[in-house]
Amino acid sequence: MKRFVTTMLLLLPTLMLAQVDFSLNQWGRIRLIDDGGTRHLDRFSFDFADNQDNVYMYKDVGITLPYIPPAPRTPAVADSEMVFTICYFNGADTIAFVEHEVYWWENKNFLIVSFEISDYTGADQDGYFSMEVIPQIDQAYGDEFVDYDATNEMGYIFKTSSYVGTKLLSQAPYSFRAAQYSDYSQGNVFPDTALWTQITEPANSTFPFSPGSDGSACFLNAGDFTIPANGSVKLYAALAFGSSLGDLQTHMTEAQNVYDQSFVSISPESENIPDGFSLGANYPNPFNPSTTIPFALPAAADVRIEIFNVLGQPVRTLLDEKRAAGEHMITWNGRDNNGRAVESGLYLYRVRVSDANGTASQVRKMLLTK
Repeated sequence: MKRFVTTMLLLLPTLMLAQVDFSLNQWGRIRLIDDGGTRHLDRFSFDFADNQDNVYMYKDVGITLPYIPPAPRTPAVADSEMVFTICYFNGADTIAFVEHEVYWWENKNFLIVSFEISDYTGADQDGYFSMEVIPQIDQAYGDEFVDYDATNEMGYIFKTSSYVGTKLLSQAPYSFRAAQYSDYSQGNVFPDTALWTQITEPANSTFPFSPGSDGSACFLNAGDFTIPANGSVKLYAALAFGSSLGDLQTHMTEAQNVYDQSFVSISPESENIPDGFSLGANYPNPFNPSTTIPFALPAAADVRIEIFNVLGQPVRTLLDEKRAAGEHMITWNGRDNNGRAVESGLYLYRVRVSDANGTASQVRKMLLTK
């Protein structure tokens, strides 16, 4: 069964699921609805921040592109997929499209959502990425509870027997934050400076959090990234629904397993599969302000890439996630884990990979000059 939701500019399909339902509108607002038709999320949407005065979020759109029917994946990974390229960020330093893709399965209590951010400026773009979550548990705002499951790296919101969880699948979270919805002050959106604080703060909020009747705004933060010139960055997250925390954890674990087994294994960045793990020399080297680190994997593996100074002190964790077999590249923008530009000098980068055959690591040097 398929029904249609009318928006200001066009018609977008909303898919009726056996367990959870969702809608996606022209601003990238994803709503989560249970099989009885009760809404539990007002929206799950993407935020991009490149400085405290320049934060792009829900409805902060320059243009809206037409609905794009999903191209089938081979092999298919879901019972149905929806793709919509919607957000066009146009600021002093940033021009980017964001393509949203939603995957659903019959009789599953979770959705997998991807956000692919593409840069068309001709220059690398630095910024922080976040998924903003506005709860509407049992189709009512306020009086929910917000908490964080550190073991499963999952943020969740609940009332009585309705639990909604959100989790980054493609990497470890940077932080999970919760704030009073009443802090919104400009047409139902945070001021840029308030959003910047939530999105860039590396520490989790103090949990459990109860916003009272005002309701909450939550932020599943991915940290800072460099979008390569004329390239893109893609993140995967999951939304799950359950009747208890244990039920929710079960569905979220299933979502992570589906991602690990289906998305990672069929989505290599390159068709060139090497015989063994290798770490290439960064380029350019010396560099200012950014450099690219190439590496190759013979099979899907957990990958951690870290930058150290010459004293062996950690400077930046660039990557900590599962990657597919093939050739990969990641860019370092010369900033530390707190977003500060580092000093000129010699730095070390270490890539550590772990798979079914064990763990291997390699270290190389690079020079930052200013």
